[in-house]
Amino acid sequence: MLSISPEIRKAVKSYEHALLADPKYTPALMNLHALLTDQGELEKAAKISESLRKSAFGWQALGTAALEASARKDFKLALEDIDLALALEDVSELQNLKGLLRLIDGDPKAAAETFEKTKAMPLDPAEGFNNSGATLLKGGEPEKASSEFDRTIKLQRNNPAAWNNRGCVLYKVERVREAIACFEESTVMAPTSVALSNKGFSQLTIDLLLDALKTFEQSLSVAETPEGYNNKGIVLERMGKRDEAQVAFKEALRLAPQFKDAIENGKRSGLIVEPVKEPVKEQPLQSAAPSEAIVGDKEAAQAELAKADAQTLKGMRKAELEALCESLSIDPNGTRSELIRRLLNAKSVKPKK
Repeated sequence: MLSISPEIRKAVKSYEHALLADPKYTPALMNLHALLTDQGELEKAAKISESLRKSAFGWQALGTAALEASARKDFKLALEDIDLALALEDVSELQNLKGLLRLIDGDPKAAAETFEKTKAMPLDPAEGFNNSGATLLKGGEPEKASSEFDRTIKLQRNNPAAWNNRGCVLYKVERVREAIACFEESTVMAPTSVALSNKGFSQLTIDLLLDALKTFEQSLSVAETPEGYNNKGIVLERMGKRDEAQVAFKEALRLAPQFKDAIENGKRSGLIVEPVKEPVKEQPLQSAAPSEAIVGDKEAAQAELAKADAQTLKGMRKAELEALCESLSIDPNGTRSELIRRLLNAKSVKPKK
């Protein structure tokens, strides 16, 4: 294993010593399995998975084996493990994980069916409704998605992700002022750069320039991001404050020299920037529209992180990285590189017994 902290090495040795004394001691098997999976030692983790599948520890062992299989992108085996676990104990956490695995595996219809089961279960169904809504929103059904987010909020009013997602639906159907109110609710609960950016962009859409400027400055006070400076520059440009806009675009490029939107916006505002490899066409000011964030429960987020490598994380949108961080109680503020580094570091956190 590479780049392992001394604490992780000690933990591995402790679990290995426990298994020398009793090779069938399931708690040690599960903890060592989680460490190996987190560190990317999937071949070794897969061997332990076979022991877990044969153990008498119940659905927890099968669920752990499923996480390792999903990390290797063997979704067929992961789903088989989950189905066996559900046969032993039909709990909402397993159903939610099954739905997320199906969604990751590219089967949104089957994922939606699974989330329906999660919503009907006696345990907390809020995440099932939230994830079901996110699936519908991605599938181009904003009205149905809105109903799911409303149910999430009814069950768990202090769910910031559901409020953000609900705002995204309202923005898509051009109910912008209502969307702003939803993003505001989300930021009151958790002032993330995702919800703040969505709120500011919505304010910008209906020319509430002073409000948008204030919101983007608030976003920058939470985390200095190239997107935040780019958005601030757009507002300043529209307010006729070209010099200040150039400063904002310059800051965006300082943080991300290849940030194409900031390059294009800087050129429009008269800022001299280094040419990129491809010629930049004359375009309107660029910014990203509000984006939904699927924030499942912590176990579901751990499942997603377990199967992700550095390349996978680099391919995710910043909003998705922030949402994943929030689910794992990791600081969601900062640049994409910072978020990716934190998520990779989280893979080496010692699992709890």
